[in-house]
Amino acid sequence: MYLNQKLSVFLMSKLNRNITLVRASTTLTMEAKQKLQISLVAQCLLTTMVGSAILVLYDGTSDYIKFGPSEKLEILGFKIDTPKKYLEFQLFMLVVEVTNCLVNEIATPILNFSTYNPEKKHITDFTKNELHFYTNAFWLISGVRSVLSVLISISQIDIAILRVLYSEVTSIFTVRFLLNEKTFGKKDDAASDGDTEKLLEMV
Repeated sequence: MYLNQKLSVFLMSKLNRNITLVRASTTLTMEAKQKLQISLVAQCLLTTMVGSAILVLYDGTSDYIKFGPSEKLEILGFKIDTPKKYLEFQLFMLVVEVTNCLVNEIATPILNFSTYNPEKKHITDFTKNELHFYTNAFWLISGVRSVLSVLISISQIDIAILRVLYSEVTSIFTVRFLLNEKTFGKKDDAASDGDTEKLLEMV
């Protein structure tokens, strides 16, 4: 009888704890979702404001606010003055941005969780020297590429916008690939394996 009472108390405490955890998780999820929704709306408003300001203040004399090939369009010393050159350059940028997006979406989480995550103290996938080399090499190459990307983006506004579009369309597939490796929904209310072992020991 004492064992049954003890078992009942244990089960009730676990049930109450699981219910509390589910409620807390649901609350945190709703708060996170609301924050993301507010941030998304704010981003849209900010982008609209900046775009409207450019349209209102533009006087038609800037060489940056133009679209397509131009006699004055030079990118890293190369003149893009014909439709053929412009198309070839855009195809080149498409390959560059798709590759860059794929590399960043895959490599950055690995480096962040392995090198910069303060909670992860023990690394099994790399040696210390390997991770040190990969981290510094990746960010060095990314830094050089970022400088070149800035020089390309400031040449003309359509090139900057298309670069962003190439990257973001690619990220739709990379993000989906990463999300497919996760599970979604509320946590299971059932007892964990450790709790099951405790129950068996009590019985």
